[in-house]
Amino acid sequence: MRLLVNLSDNKIIQVGADPSLGDTETINGKYVIDVPGEISVNPSSYVQPVDGGDVLTAAYNTLLALYPTFSYVKFNALMSSTDMGALDLTATYDNTVSVLLSNPPYTGTAYTARSQVGRASGPNSGAIRHCTALLPENDDLTPPAPGLLMTDTIDISAETGGLGADTFMVWWKVHGFTTSDDVRSSYGATSGQNDPAVKTLEEIDQEPSTLTVGISNDDGITFTAVNRLTPLTLGALGTNVRLIFLNTDTSSKIYLTDYAVCF
Repeated sequence: MRLLVNLSDNKIIQVGADPSLGDTETINGKYVIDVPGEISVNPSSYVQPVDGGDVLTAAYNTLLALYPTFSYVKFNALMSSTDMGALDLTATYDNTVSVLLSNPPYTGTAYTARSQVGRASGPNSGAIRHCTALLPENDDLTPPAPGLLMTDTIDISAETGGLGADTFMVWWKVHGFTTSDDVRSSYGATSGQNDPAVKTLEEIDQEPSTLTVGISNDDGITFTAVNRLTPLTLGALGTNVRLIFLNTDTSSKIYLTDYAVCF
C-alpha cells in the first residue's frame, strides 16, 4: 500500500497499491509513505503530528499484525528534525569486531558515518522526506570507506520491563532517484525551452548486494547482519538497540526512506 502526500502541508492526496520493482513516481512537491501492510485511510487521516493516531504509527504497527510473534515496534520515518536527531552522525564502526563486510578489503578499525541527511535537531534544524542517503563507497582510500549510517541508541527498556530483548526483526525502505535538468533557454536547439527539474523516485530491490544492514542490542559494541523482515535471535538480552546501514556501491547513493525494528 502506498500513500502519496503533499509536501507543503502533509495532506494525503492519493492512496494506491504496492509498487512493483522498476516502478517510478514523480515526487515534485510530494512524498510517498510505503505501508508494510494495509491501513484504513479516510478524510480525517493525518501524517503529522506523530502522536499515535497518525498514519505513520498505523503503518508501522501493521508489522505487528503481520508478524504476531513481536509485541512492539520502534520506527523512524526520516522526515523531521526529531527523526534526524535519532541518528548518530558521529558514530564509528569497527569491522574487525563484527565483520559485517568482507575482511579484507575492509580492514579499517574506525569507519565513520558517511551519509547525507537533513540538519540535526535544534534551532537550525531541517529535514525533508526521501533525502537521507548512504553515500557511495570511497574506494580511493585504503581500505575503502563504505557509505555508513548508524542510528543512535533505541532504548527498549520501558517496553521490556528493563530485561531487554534478544529476538528482533528489521524492516526498511530504500529507493533510487533520478533528477532531470532544469532548462530555460533562449538560443540554439533548445531556444524557447523552459522545463523544470523533475525528481523521480524509483522502486529498487530492497536488499541489493551493495547494502548491508546490522543490528546490535549492546549499544553498538557488536553488530550482527540482518535480512529484511527476517526474525533474528542474538546471543543475549539487551536494552540498547542500534541499527547500521552500509553501502559498498562505488558509484551510487542508496536512499533510506524509513526503518523500523520489531521486538
